Amino acid sequence: MGSSKNPENPLPYYFIGNMYYIIGETGNSVEYFRKAIEYDSSLIWAYSQLGDALIILDSLDEAEVVLLDGLFRDSTYMPLVNALGGSFLGQEKF
Repeated sequence: MGSSKNPENPLPYYFIGNMYYIIGETGNSVEYFRKAIEYDSSLIWAYSQLGDALIILDSLDEAEVVLLDGLFRDSTYMPLVNALGGSFLGQEKF
C-alpha cells in the first residue's frame, strides 16, 4: 500500500467499484468505494456511490452516516442530497 510520500491513487478503486455497481454486483462495489474514500476523503462521488450501494443493500443507517459525511465535505453535491432523501424512504424518520 501507499505511503505519505507516494499515496495510493483512489481513482482505480472508485472506477472498479463503479463497474461492480453498474453490473449489479452492489455488494462487491462497497469495499472499492470505501478504499477510494480511505485514500482520498475529498473524492465526493465515492461517498455518493457508496451511499447508494448501501441503500440498495438495505444498510440504511450506515448509508445515512456515509452520506452525511459526504455532505459535510461538500454540501453542494446534489447526488448526495438525493441519495440521503432516498435513504429515508420507507423509514419512520419522516
